[in-house]
Amino acid sequence: MSSLQGKVVVITGAAGGLGGSLCDGFANEECRLVLADKNATKLADSVSSLQQRGASALGVPTDLTDTGQIRQMLQALMNAYDRIDVLVNNAGLCTARSFWSLTEQDWDEVLNVNVKGLFFALQTAATHMRDRAGNDGYSDAAFLAIGPRGAAGATESQRSSPRTNREYRGSCLCGCFLSK
Repeated sequence: MSSLQGKVVVITGAAGGLGGSLCDGFANEECRLVLADKNATKLADSVSSLQQRGASALGVPTDLTDTGQIRQMLQALMNAYDRIDVLVNNAGLCTARSFWSLTEQDWDEVLNVNVKGLFFALQTAATHMRDRAGNDGYSDAAFLAIGPRGAAGATESQRSSPRTNREYRGSCLCGCFLSK
């Protein structure tokens, strides 16, 4: 039996390439999946594909630039599973525009998804994880942030926040790419 079997895993950006691969991997570990993505059509296709394989998957259309939608997504998962064990903050945006033609609106959109959305998804999920820890002083919940340097800051601020004899585990993988 996998140590992840039965865990409730939320994956943002779940309908894309890396998100789809993450969903497949967690489905193979027999996790209960909550897929969040802005593209409702691709999201529904991803959920259907996973369910046809026998995976437990719930899709919640979510725009990470809207904190209200983030809260609604977490509430939908709490209604379905009553807990969250793992958050994979995979959603991210990269503009196809060149550096020279990038507008302020383009840049705001990138920051709203890659930093603001990531932070508020983590904050909302971590609140549920903390509350579930209750009085036992320890939460076995985990989170994973995948994204720009902003992810590291969000993850580190969660780890270093004042806590009352509770421990939280978290990891952050940061990636970037440069092209000519």
